[in-house]
Amino acid sequence: MIMKGKADYQRDIKEELMIEGKIDLSSVGSGESSLILNTHFPYRFLPRKLIETGGKIIHVTRNPKDRYVSLYHHAISSGLLGPKSENVTWKQYFNDYVFGEEGNVEGEERKQNILTVHFEKLKSDPVTEIQRLADFVNIHVTNNLVKDIVDKCDFKNLKKADKDIKSMGQEMKVLIEASTKDNPSLKLPENYRKGSVADWTIHFTVAQNEKFDALFEFEMKDIDLDVFYEITNT
Repeated sequence: MIMKGKADYQRDIKEELMIEGKIDLSSVGSGESSLILNTHFPYRFLPRKLIETGGKIIHVTRNPKDRYVSLYHHAISSGLLGPKSENVTWKQYFNDYVFGEEGNVEGEERKQNILTVHFEKLKSDPVTEIQRLADFVNIHVTNNLVKDIVDKCDFKNLKKADKDIKSMGQEMKVLIEASTKDNPSLKLPENYRKGSVADWTIHFTVAQNEKFDALFEFEMKDIDLDVFYEITNT
C-alpha cells in the first residue's frame, strides 16, 4: 500500500509472494522497485543478488512465545504435523517442537538496509510504525493515507480480505499439488486466527514459561533485539 500510494489490498495470497513458493527467482534483486516478496528464511539463505544490489529488508519480529503458539495452530490447521495433526496437544508440541528443533538465531538487526518492525508495536501504535516503514523505503505518505492503511490493515479487515479478495495463482497451485502428493494431509492453513498479543499466557504453564525463559536467555545472550511479551500503556 505504501509503495502504491493507495490503500488497496494485494490480490495475491501471502504464500504466492513468498520466496519459498517461487519457482522462478530470476527477478529477485533485478532492480524492479515494485518487486516485494516475503519469506521465513534467515538472512544467510536470502538470494545473494538481493543483498549485493542493496535491496531493502523489513525484518518483522514477534515475541517468541506468541510465535510458537501461532505456529502450533498454524501447523494443526495446515496438516503440517501429519494426518493426525488435530490430535497433537500443546504439551506435545511444546516438548517435541519448541525444544526439539535446532536454534536458528541471527543478528539480522545488525545488517545494513534492514528495518526491524515489532508485531506488538504494529498493534499498539500502527500510525508510527507505518510512517517508519514509509521513511525506510523513502516514500512520502500523507496523514490520510496512513489512516487508510491502518484501517485496511486492522486484523478483522485483513481476515475478511483474505477470504473475499485474495486469489491463488497457477504457480502456487502447481506447488500445492506437488506437495500434497507426498503428504495428502497438507492444506492451506488459516492465516488469520486471533492476531493478538500475549496469547501465550493462556497456553504456557508456569513450568513451561520458566523453561522457555531459561533457553531464550541462553540462546539470545549475544543478540541485541528488543522483545515485547505484552503491550503496555505508557
